Amino acid sequence: MGIMANHIHFIGIGGSGLSAIARLLLENGCIVSGSDRQKSPVTEALQGEGIDVMIGHRAENILGADLIVRSSAVTEQNPEVQAAYQAGIPVYKRADFLKTLTEGKTVVAIAGTHGKTTTTAMVAWTLSVLNQDPSFIIGGISANLGTNAKAGTGSLFVIEADEYDRMFLGLDSTISVVTNVEHDHPDCYPTPNDYLQAFLEFVKRQIPEGVLLVCGDDPGALHLLADTLKMGKNAISYGIGDHLLLDTTGEPEFQHTYQAQNLVFDAKRGGYCFDVMRDQKWMASVNLQVPGEHNVRNAMAAMAVADILHLPLDKAAQALNEFRGSSRRFEICGTVSGITVIDDYAHHPTEIRATLAAARQRYMRGEIWAVWQPHTYSRTQTLFEHFGKAFKDADHVLVTDIYAAREPIQPDFSARMLAAGIKQNGHPDVQYIGSLDQNVQFLLQHLKPGDVLLVLSAGDADKISSEVLDGLRGSRRWVLHSDHPLIEAFGERVQFNIPLARYTSARIGGPADILLTVQSAYELAQAAAILWQSQTRFVILGSASNVLVSDAGVRGVVIINQAEKIQFGLDFILAESGASLGMIARQAAAHGLSGLEWAAGIPGTLGGAVIGNAGAHDGDMAGSLLMAEILQQDMVIRSGTIKADALSLSETWEMKRLEYSYRSSVLKENPGRAIVLATRLRVQARPVEEIQTKMDGFLAQRKRTQPPGASMGSIFKNPDGDYAGRLIESCGLKGVRVGNAEISPIHANFFINHGNATANDFWALIKRTQCTVAEKFGIRLVLEIERIGDWQNAA
Repeated sequence: MGIMANHIHFIGIGGSGLSAIARLLLENGCIVSGSDRQKSPVTEALQGEGIDVMIGHRAENILGADLIVRSSAVTEQNPEVQAAYQAGIPVYKRADFLKTLTEGKTVVAIAGTHGKTTTTAMVAWTLSVLNQDPSFIIGGISANLGTNAKAGTGSLFVIEADEYDRMFLGLDSTISVVTNVEHDHPDCYPTPNDYLQAFLEFVKRQIPEGVLLVCGDDPGALHLLADTLKMGKNAISYGIGDHLLLDTTGEPEFQHTYQAQNLVFDAKRGGYCFDVMRDQKWMASVNLQVPGEHNVRNAMAAMAVADILHLPLDKAAQALNEFRGSSRRFEICGTVSGITVIDDYAHHPTEIRATLAAARQRYMRGEIWAVWQPHTYSRTQTLFEHFGKAFKDADHVLVTDIYAAREPIQPDFSARMLAAGIKQNGHPDVQYIGSLDQNVQFLLQHLKPGDVLLVLSAGDADKISSEVLDGLRGSRRWVLHSDHPLIEAFGERVQFNIPLARYTSARIGGPADILLTVQSAYELAQAAAILWQSQTRFVILGSASNVLVSDAGVRGVVIINQAEKIQFGLDFILAESGASLGMIARQAAAHGLSGLEWAAGIPGTLGGAVIGNAGAHDGDMAGSLLMAEILQQDMVIRSGTIKADALSLSETWEMKRLEYSYRSSVLKENPGRAIVLATRLRVQARPVEEIQTKMDGFLAQRKRTQPPGASMGSIFKNPDGDYAGRLIESCGLKGVRVGNAEISPIHANFFINHGNATANDFWALIKRTQCTVAEKFGIRLVLEIERIGDWQNAA
């Protein structure tokens, strides 16, 4: 069937590996859907890019799929896997799918215990600058490329070859890079020899004319090199200095082909400058801005790949000079009040030592605070002694609770034991703090100007970085006292100073002063009633697919609506307002209920769709809504008590009472006075195959005409008798950028965040577009999106 199968469904799409493949296939023109057990910034980003993501695993999620790809963490008992088997739909693990995915391409596979994400990003960036337009899959977002995946038009496919669950054994590479081989993933490889044998199998899969490129500075990789040469395969090494491979007599047998020499630390740029030598001859000089000797080795791998591909090394060196790193790989998140905050993915003792050494070299005068979130019980137990010795370059070490990931919690092993182990190895200041929130509060009380905070985590502790920065900026302008009725009702679920970029489809937005996630219509009504009665400002966000949130964030309370219950009748659907339109449409199809096919692929939630009369493909809410359950502010205020059951105060509105017009309603014209709790939608019974065919057609059209990437959907309403996209394109604005915000070259009414774009970038682009169209056509484009938050100091 190949990668052009009409519809591919991913189970566990929120993971870095599957999300990258999903993006690549979307670019290739496939219909892509997926599911995951819970929402995350990744799933919300994918929804914003046009992928139908369902939260929770259900058999009906796979409806219409031709092929299933599942995460290694998804078991055979998963209901979607079982439904696929019963329907005769092929189910692949990532490793099984890679050969099909890379078919017809020259594969450059980067493997290794450490450094493979950065090295993959370096290689992909360098080849892109050298006009090779490679396809690539990276285990993190490249700062230069703005994404973790791309379907390029060139012949090269650069892929991070992950050893976990033996994923990399699905690759037949032409160039295989191995950065190092050091025992890891004991849940998958019980012994160091098991681990090494997997890398040998990886090398054996290399095509006969291929080449293995290893870092000869690493003993494990050097061992792999020796075994590869004994197999008669082509293998060479790179490294720093003159490391030699010795035979049994101690005589030199093999010397690095590529060497980095004359390393000099550039304090201004933060990295090393060095000479690239091939067979002891100077080829180019590189001046990195990413820190540490380990990045010199990573850059040498990228230079060697470029040379093997017969590309100009002077231009490759220039590309590496511009390389800014990848997400959560020594990612400098910001500096506030003289305090620098850095995120890093390091979760193995060797990675931690290298990252802290780089920080110590770059920030020689400041005190370094290392916050370590241990990742998995199996790894921390197996490498316990090594972790104890990994923190010598940190002045202060805070240990959080263990991130269990795919493993069950083990009550007989704790983060306290890990902190004690570091202290026993002579570290003067190690503390176990506990939860992530407790760490944030501790740091805000103890950090001082000149300090450097380095958060080491492969889990979710990166939230510490953003929340510490927000706290340092003093952006928390609203607080709730402990006796506030919202805290009395919802307790610790009320959170403070939470960045909203993780909740918006455009990946933009400063912090919410106060954030509450509700799980049902009852909780939504209760929260709204409390806030109206206590005169506390609030806004409600669903998928936040059509909002532009200020960089300064939102003053007051933000309610994240995850009320998603859906019930099916013979000719109607009852759905709570937090349910996604795409999910409702898909589940309706699975029940043989027609009428909502137009909603397939729309990333918004039902509440926002009712308020804004969302629509597509000649369908809209006005044509689908029978009635809505509405809670009004004045009814709540008149009730006189916040102790009342707010749900009982709601009213059932028939569709005509909403006074629908194009992308508007009476609720949208009078914001803040009422909220949507639930709806009753009109459907009719039809054959499942007929519904699915119609839905697939709409999805295919959406993929053809709407660009992938983080966006808010259509920015402007269509003026009478014309299309906003046509007007913008006629003004020659396609591809125009402000910062990292771009008017899409595919559809001019979509503005794309290419990574780290700000709300002010988008707003400047919006104003420029409105002015240009008004000057040329005399038409003032009206926003379809909503601007929320604190915009007082915005441009």
